[in-house]
Amino acid sequence: MRTKSSTKPPKGNQNPHLQARLAYLYKAATYLSTHQPSQSSQPSVSSPALPRHLASQLRAVSLKSQLRLAQPIKRSLCNRCNTLLQDGSASVHMENESRSGVKPWADVLVIQCAMCEAVKRFPVGSKRQGKKGARESAKMEPVESTGDKAKVRGSELRMDRNRTT
Repeated sequence: MRTKSSTKPPKGNQNPHLQARLAYLYKAATYLSTHQPSQSSQPSVSSPALPRHLASQLRAVSLKSQLRLAQPIKRSLCNRCNTLLQDGSASVHMENESRSGVKPWADVLVIQCAMCEAVKRFPVGSKRQGKKGARESAKMEPVESTGDKAKVRGSELRMDRNRTT
């Protein structure tokens, strides 16, 4: 007879070697993009294309292994040319395209790649709207109880009013 614990999938990271590979590729790409070649007599392998190649390998490994990259990692890579968007390789500014810039929830962080001029836009200052199921369940929560019947928000509240009249 089987136990319940044997039917459950094992918890934890299923592919630690792939996670380690992704972490190594990201660290190597960031190091090579920030590292300045020395003026010593030893040969240097550093070129501007090497960090981009490592970043493209990072993206390819994550896609093929179906592992999600963390949000800060995704935001630090250019979607078009795989350049690391760090100081010097990207321009960052705030934009508010509402009339006179008066709406604070319309603030957008704009990051522009210096290599390919691609633009990434991220909303700033406003929280994302909840999922539809969570919004509807919050709408139907009981507000107050009177006697044996509880009044609720939304359409059921309207139905209760119609019954009493």
